[in-house]
Amino acid sequence: MEELQALNSCEVFNQIRCEFNSYHNKVKKLNSFNFFSGNESQIKELVRRVNNVLLEHELVNEKMEGEVMKIMPGTNLNQLRGTLMYIILNSVHIKSEEHAIWARWNPQCVHLLNQWPAPLSQLVTVTLALDCGMSGQFLEFLACGSPWLTSQYLDCLNENLLHVITDHFEALPLICGALESVAKSICYHQTNVNLMPNALRLLQRHLLGTEERLSLIRSSLQRHRYLGEAMRQLLDVTLGVVASIDVDITLPDYFAVYALRLAPLKLKEEQEQAQAEEQQQEQKKQLKQQLINLTSKLMDTVQRLLPMISVNTYMYWQDFPSGRLILHLQAHIGNQCQQLLQLLTQHEELQKHSLVKQLGNFAEGAQTFEQRLEMLTLGELLSFLDGELGELNEEQLLQGLNQLFKRPIAFGSDECVESMAKHVRLLNINHAHVILDHLLEVKKLRQLEMEQDQAEKGQQVLAIKQEQMEEQEEEVQMEQDQEHDYYETYDELLTSVLLPIYKNLSNAAEKLQLLEKRQKLYDLRFNLEDSDAERIFFFNNLNYNKENFPMIQFLDLCFVKPLETWLSLAQLAMVHVKFANLYTQIGIKCAPNFRPTLNYTMQHLMQDERLLKQCPTPASQDFLLHLYVLNIQLNVGNNLTDLQLVQNNYLSALAAGLAKFTDTLDYMALGRLLQTLLQLEIIEQRHISSSWRRFKLQRQRVRKMGRGQSKLKLAKKSALLIRKLGWWRSSNWTLTSQLIRSMDALRGNLGSFEASRIQVLDLIVKYHVQNYPRFASSSANESIDELLQTLKHKDLWKDNQLALLLDSEKSLQPKDCALLLAQSSSLEAIKLLSDAIRQKIDRAVMNELARAVDLVSGDISSPSASPSAATSYPMNALKAYGFLFKCYMKAFNDVLIKPAKSSDYPCLIEHLLQTPKLLMKDNLFLAVNNLKTLLNTTEEHVGEEKIRQLLHKTFSNTQGSVNRKNTTKTDGSK
Repeated sequence: MEELQALNSCEVFNQIRCEFNSYHNKVKKLNSFNFFSGNESQIKELVRRVNNVLLEHELVNEKMEGEVMKIMPGTNLNQLRGTLMYIILNSVHIKSEEHAIWARWNPQCVHLLNQWPAPLSQLVTVTLALDCGMSGQFLEFLACGSPWLTSQYLDCLNENLLHVITDHFEALPLICGALESVAKSICYHQTNVNLMPNALRLLQRHLLGTEERLSLIRSSLQRHRYLGEAMRQLLDVTLGVVASIDVDITLPDYFAVYALRLAPLKLKEEQEQAQAEEQQQEQKKQLKQQLINLTSKLMDTVQRLLPMISVNTYMYWQDFPSGRLILHLQAHIGNQCQQLLQLLTQHEELQKHSLVKQLGNFAEGAQTFEQRLEMLTLGELLSFLDGELGELNEEQLLQGLNQLFKRPIAFGSDECVESMAKHVRLLNINHAHVILDHLLEVKKLRQLEMEQDQAEKGQQVLAIKQEQMEEQEEEVQMEQDQEHDYYETYDELLTSVLLPIYKNLSNAAEKLQLLEKRQKLYDLRFNLEDSDAERIFFFNNLNYNKENFPMIQFLDLCFVKPLETWLSLAQLAMVHVKFANLYTQIGIKCAPNFRPTLNYTMQHLMQDERLLKQCPTPASQDFLLHLYVLNIQLNVGNNLTDLQLVQNNYLSALAAGLAKFTDTLDYMALGRLLQTLLQLEIIEQRHISSSWRRFKLQRQRVRKMGRGQSKLKLAKKSALLIRKLGWWRSSNWTLTSQLIRSMDALRGNLGSFEASRIQVLDLIVKYHVQNYPRFASSSANESIDELLQTLKHKDLWKDNQLALLLDSEKSLQPKDCALLLAQSSSLEAIKLLSDAIRQKIDRAVMNELARAVDLVSGDISSPSASPSAATSYPMNALKAYGFLFKCYMKAFNDVLIKPAKSSDYPCLIEHLLQTPKLLMKDNLFLAVNNLKTLLNTTEEHVGEEKIRQLLHKTFSNTQGSVNRKNTTKTDGSK
C-alpha cells in the first residue's frame, strides 16, 4: 500500500479540528448550515478561522480587502490538497451505495473520518475551498475524485456560486475550470462518468449568455470585455477537450490524494486487468463519444454568444489584455479559432457543426506570437525582454531576442546590447552570424562612403592651394577619430555578446564557420585587458602532441586576435621542429581561417632577428621553407592568379626582411633569409617532379579504369601551375629590386672589410647569377635603369648587368682592377682576377692591392686618426687582402695550374713567389694547396717551416736554372 503523505495527520489538521470543535460547541452546529442566506456572517467566521491556520503555516498569502486569497509562492501544494480532503472527508455526503463501502477500502484516509462533532455542510465546504485560496485544489478534486462525490459538489457549486463569488468576471474561470475538470474526470476514470449534466447546468445558470442577462453588467465597455473573456475561456476549454480525444492521458501524481477506492486494491487491479482484456476497445469508444458530446455542447454555448458580438465589440477587444503575453484579446481569440478549426479537421462529426463556418471570420484575425513581436516598438520589445510586460518562459524570451536581432539599430544601442548580454546564455551560433553579417554590411557601407569621398576630393585636387594643407590634415584626424568612434560603438556588443556566444559553442566546426566570417573583419578589435596574457599562458603550456591539442581554446584565442594567435604558434614552430609539424597539421585543418593569417605571419617571422638566429639551419628543418610549401599546398587547386598572389606575398615578406636587416647590417639574419631563398628553387623542382608523377599516375588509372577524368584534369592543372613558380619568383620585381639594393649596400672597401658581410654578399650574388637572366628578360628596362641610378655603386653595372661578371675583351688597368676587387664578392673577385691573369697583369693588380693595404695602414697611423680606427682599419685591410689573396689562389689554380704541364711548374712557382705578402702566415696557408701541387708533394699536413724549406730549395733550383738559360742565350748571341 502506497503512503499518501498529504493525508497524514499534521498540525494543520489538528488546528482546524480544534477551531471547528470550538465553533460547533460555542457558536453554531456545523451541520446546521442548510442555506447560505441568513448564515453569511457565520460562514465568514469559519473562513476567517481556516485562513488564520493557513496563514500561520505560510500556505497562503495574506489578502487585502476585496482580494481573493492566493497561494504563497513555493507552497507545498500537497499540504493544501490534504487540507481540502480533510475538510471534505468531514463534510456531509448524500448516502449512496458507494458511500457505504468507500471508507472500508481506503486505509490512507480512514483515520481522518469523524474527527469533528458533526459533519460540515457542503455549501460551507465549497465556500472554504473558494475563499481560502484552495480553488485550484477544488478543481483538481472535481477531476480526480470519485464521480459519486464530485457530482454532489458540482451541484452545490451551482447552487451557491453567486453567494460566494458575486463578480461575474471572477466566476468565469471557476465555471470553465469546472467544465475542464469534468473532461479530465472522463479521461482519468475511464468509465461512463455522467457528470456532464451537472456541469452544463452550472454553465447554463451562471454564464451571461443572453442580452438580458448580459445587461446585469452596467458598463458597456465591461460588457464588451465580458463577451471576449467568455469566448476566450470557453475556447480554451474546448481546445483542451478536443485535444484529449484519442489521446492516452497519464494520471497526475496527486490523483491518489483525491481518488477514493471502491474496492480492495488487489481486487481493483484484477478488475482492471479483466476489463483491459475484454472491454478496452468498447471503453475507448465510449470515452471518445463522451468527449465528443461535451465538445459539441461547448460549441453550442460558444455559438450562442456569437450573435451578441458586434463589430464594435470585436474592435474593442484590441484594447483588452488576453492573459497571454503581448497578445491582445482580439488576436488571441483569432489564434484560438484558427487552432480549433485545425483540430476539428481530425474529427468528422465535430467538423459538421455549424460553428465551424462562423469561426472562420475570427480565425482571419489570428496573429502569431512572432507577428505580435514584430509590431512592438523597440522600447516595448526591451520592456518585454526585461519581463515588464509579464513573466516569460525561455521559449518566449528566445523569440523576443530573435526579434531584437532582426533590428539592425539594436546593435548600436547600449540598452539593446545590455538586454542581449543579460540573456546571452540563450543565444546561439545563428545570432553570432547575424552580428557578423551586420558588421560586414557596416564595413561595406563605410568603404563605399570612403570611396565616394575620395572620388569627390580627386575632382577638387587641382583647386587645392598650399594654405589648405593644414585643413586637410585636420580632416584626416577627424576621419581617424570617426574610425575610433566606429569601434567604440560596437565594443560592448563584441565583448559582452558576440564573444560569449562564441565561447559557449562546444563544436569546433561551428567555431570555424564563425572564424571564417570574422576573418573578413580583419580590423575587428575586442577590448579585453587579459587577452594577451591568456594567449601567452596558453602557448607557454602547449604540448606539440596533435592528439592532445586544445582546439577549442585555440579557436577562442583566434576569434579575439587571429593574426597574433597564429603568429604565436608559428614562433614556436620556428625554433622547434615538432611544433612546425603541429602548425602545418592545424593550419590545414583550419584552412579557411588559417589562409588569411599567413601573410601577417610571414611578414613578422622574416623581420624577427631573434627567431631567425635561433631557428635550425638544415633545409629540412627550415620553417620558412615549410611556410612556402604550405602556401603552395593550400592554393595549388585554385586559379593561377591566387597561386601567384600567395607566392608574391611570401617573396614580399622576404624582401621586407632583407630591407630591414640591410639597413641594420645584421649579417646573420640576412644570411639566414638568403639561405632560405636559395632553397626555394630546390623546393619548386621537387614539387614539379611530384606533381608530374601524380599526373602520370592518374592518367594511367583513367586509361585502366575508364573514369576519373575530373581528377586527371585537376592533376594536370596543378602540374602546369607549379611549373610557373620558378619563373614567377625569378621575375618578381619586389624581391629582385631589394636584392640589388642589398647587394649595393653590402659592398665596402679594404678598410671596412668584414668576412660575414662578404658571406652574405656571396649568397646574394649567387642567387643573382642563377635568377637574374630570367628577370632581365621579363622586366622593363626602364624600371631597372631607374633603380640602378639610385645605387651608390652604380658603376659596377653595365647594360643592366653586373659588369664584373660580364665577359669583356677590353684590357684591364691594374689600378682600376684593384679598386673593383675591393668592392667585389668572391665570385666577382675570382672572375676579375682570372681575367687579370689572362691579360698577364695579375702581379701588378696584387701589387696595387698590397700598396693600398699599406696606404690604409699608413693613413691610420697619422696623428689625426682615432685610436679605435688605428686598430681596426689595418686589421680589416689585411683581412681584405687575405680574402682577395684566397680568390687569387682560386683563379691561379683554375687559369694557370690546371691546364699547365709539370715542366711549367718552376715558372709558375716563380710567378707565385712574386705575389706580395705571400710569406705572411695566413696567406701562406691559403696558398698551400697550389704550392703542394707545384712542389710535387703529397703530404697531408705541411707546416709553415716545411713550406719555407721547400720554397727556399725550389727557389734556389729555379734561380740556377734561370741563370743557365740566360747564359746559354748570351753565348748563342755572341
